[in-house]
Amino acid sequence: MALTTSIPLWIQDVLKSYEGDAKCIEIEQQLRVNAQSVPHYSLHNGIIRHKNRIYIGEHTQLRHQLITSFHDSALGGHSGERATYHRLKLLFHWSKLKQ
Repeated sequence: MALTTSIPLWIQDVLKSYEGDAKCIEIEQQLRVNAQSVPHYSLHNGIIRHKNRIYIGEHTQLRHQLITSFHDSALGGHSGERATYHRLKLLFHWSKLKQ
């Protein structure tokens, strides 16, 4: 009997953000060899985490989608850059997130 699982589309987008990203490839390779090799990073089911937050690779469209979603959502309520940044950083990490 085969077990079928579905992966949410946004998780697939996170995984795609790693493709062609030299930093992500390097981190993932190091973590697969030694889970403790990269300080503050971990690997769970192919998802890179930085301090337990989901790491987003150099996929600017996904980054833009996340920013827009967190800003425009009912929870976000168009609350401005600073509030949007603080909500995003609770769950996600990417280089220059604060910018």
